[in-house]
Amino acid sequence: MTVEVNADKAGKEQDVRRARPPQASTAPPGGSEPHAVSERGGEVHRARPPQASTAPPGGSEPHAVSERGGEVHRAGPPQASTAPPGGSALHEVKSVGARVKLALFDLDHTLIPIDSDYEWGEFTIALGWCDATEFKRRNAEFFEQYRAGTLDIHDYVRFATQAIRKQGAINSIAAHARFMSEIVHKAIKSQALELVGWHRAAGDELVIVTATNEFVTRPIADAFGVSELIAVELERDARGQLTGEIRGTPSAREGKVTRMEQWLTARNLGWDDVHTTFYTDSMNDLALLEKVTDPVATNPDPRLRALATERGWRILDLF
Repeated sequence: MTVEVNADKAGKEQDVRRARPPQASTAPPGGSEPHAVSERGGEVHRARPPQASTAPPGGSEPHAVSERGGEVHRAGPPQASTAPPGGSALHEVKSVGARVKLALFDLDHTLIPIDSDYEWGEFTIALGWCDATEFKRRNAEFFEQYRAGTLDIHDYVRFATQAIRKQGAINSIAAHARFMSEIVHKAIKSQALELVGWHRAAGDELVIVTATNEFVTRPIADAFGVSELIAVELERDARGQLTGEIRGTPSAREGKVTRMEQWLTARNLGWDDVHTTFYTDSMNDLALLEKVTDPVATNPDPRLRALATERGWRILDLF
């Protein structure tokens, strides 16, 4: 979903200090597309790449520091065991009696400095799949509703998926591969890859939690090597074709908490069994920020920056 990013950092509170982003790793090559796809019985199956990324070199610390009541709190590496090769950190940490450590990431303007939903819409306009004038008009209306907190996400998803429903799976998947190559891979920054890699190296279970739909975001999660994606799920008919409706609870606003609870329940876990760090840029994610152990306002919008400063939450300006 489209959100605002605060470009003016001069007005930040004095007690919030930015940590220097880790120094460099290489983002995915601009033209590479690692996502194999096939159609089986009308349903799209994607081949996910290996869980690969490197931790920040030299143990560098990518997290911001804040002062709470005179005491300095730092986001040091989670005190976690490492997962066995090819295994899951989820099961390894639980087996030694410690709380499971989860790193949760919003996507748009948090891990990537663009809005993937908006950029995909622009890409479909360039392909001639949409009427540019009408699409931009309606998209602007939905954006204002989103900012005001009045967006009907079901109406928005019907609108946002209209082009791919008309084009069908084969054309849409091929176009998305181009979208990844021409737009998304060029937007993935080394700082974001290193942040995700740092949590992976610490043995954390990684989950991307986004209000953008799964068609747009699954290949982006794959590009970060994150297999666990909580996104808006799209309903399919008996032939495997998209209907324009949402399946289950949409992962937006309070729905992110609901979907996380479903994710935990499926693994026989509850909130008391996990230590959760959540990175997001938006006030729309306030419900989940208030639920997790360690909220991190990341590239925060103005309202979230102010709230994070007031509450002593960590602030991370990744980009």
